[in-house]
Amino acid sequence: MLKTFSCQLFNDSECENIINHFHKMTPQVMLGQNVNPAWNGRLLNAHECEKPVRDLLHSKIIQLSTMVSRFYNVDQVYPETIHIVSWGKGTSLGVHSDNTFMDSDEPHYSPNRNYSATFTLTDEFEGGNFFFQENGKQVVLPSRKGWGYVFGAGTEYAHGVNEVTEGHRYTVAVWYTKDFSHSLYAKGLA
Repeated sequence: MLKTFSCQLFNDSECENIINHFHKMTPQVMLGQNVNPAWNGRLLNAHECEKPVRDLLHSKIIQLSTMVSRFYNVDQVYPETIHIVSWGKGTSLGVHSDNTFMDSDEPHYSPNRNYSATFTLTDEFEGGNFFFQENGKQVVLPSRKGWGYVFGAGTEYAHGVNEVTEGHRYTVAVWYTKDFSHSLYAKGLA
């Protein structure tokens, strides 16, 4: 059994503010280059957001840090990356883990990630279901606006997102590390 938890992190108004900000920042988002080109034009780093949205995200992520530390019984976790992500019709994400490549011996670009979280900002979409891959089967988790899931970043928590078939899905994705030197704080981005 996977050790995960679900919680509401954002209220409806906060969800709308984050989505509206994503649209406002679209020119910057479209120029963004990512390690994985599939994300180009689809994500916005929290540190690139204007101050009110950046402050909102950071305050929520600090609140979540405490919950993660308590749930997993670790002294401290630090945010490593925070993204606002756009999932248009036809987008999906295959089964993967967040700190190891599952089908390769190549080093992962973020091996320092210990915990992951994803929060849905809208409910105006079909498909686009978050799932865990367990014993070769998808365990689909329901989406609720403002709510999300926290889970380990390793291969035992292999997960993905089914194809968005209608509408548009927006999420906030967060990764935590136990190593301060890889945190947003150490990078000067928080």
